[in-house]
Amino acid sequence: MDIYVAGSWADRKRVNRIMKKVEKIGHSVYDWSDSKNDENSKLDIEKVMTCDAFIFVHNGIESIGKGIELGIAHTLKKPIFILNLKKPKALFMKDAIYFWKCGNEKEMYTWLDNIDHWKRIQDSD
Repeated sequence: MDIYVAGSWADRKRVNRIMKKVEKIGHSVYDWSDSKNDENSKLDIEKVMTCDAFIFVHNGIESIGKGIELGIAHTLKKPIFILNLKKPKALFMKDAIYFWKCGNEKEMYTWLDNIDHWKRIQDSD
């Protein structure tokens, strides 16, 4: 599956590490973390629109870009995984069609390992 991992530019090292782990479990990931100009933002949005699932790394660092990407993924009813690293834990987007709140990375990888199963269940409703 094609997975888009959104995070803040200021936290790109951690987000890049997460991308590499997602690739290790067999998914393809678009790596935006080495781009340095606004021309790539169009490609970023295209990748969000075509991804099979979306991971939002919520760490308390403000980022307009990842918020826009989250909104696009939500509007397109993409499976959304919120990796919530911020304390206290925040819960939002209760009305998302596909939404899994993960309290830590291990939990998120477990969900990703089973994403095809969860998508079939959700699609059958």
